[in-house]
Amino acid sequence: MHNSVHAEEAAWLREEVANLAAAQLQNPRNVLVVTHHAPCLEGTSHPDHADNSWSSAFATDILASGDWSLVKTWVFGHTHYSTDVLRKGVRIVANQRGYVMPLSSDPYRSKRHESNYFDLAKVITN
Repeated sequence: MHNSVHAEEAAWLREEVANLAAAQLQNPRNVLVVTHHAPCLEGTSHPDHADNSWSSAFATDILASGDWSLVKTWVFGHTHYSTDVLRKGVRIVANQRGYVMPLSSDPYRSKRHESNYFDLAKVITN
């Protein structure tokens, strides 16, 4: 069921962006999209998870279909990984705190916070 809901919501988002693009001549704008899931697989999760079979639970390659040229920046969450990359002309940004596990002895979690960490001072401008 969630695959059909995802397809419906992705189609809705594509249509909304297309409507904004159609109105672009009368009302020029830059579009910011904010979603929970990442809009592409590459560069949006920790590299240790790049080829995991469950990656689609955190991100989908929605940028692969549709015209996103009006979208300047896409902000997302859910992957617990901070990143700032350019994909298909869209700036993909996540500034996430990550998992917070007090007193965790898991070395992966402590290693994880050494890079791609939450930046309290991060600002997005166009």
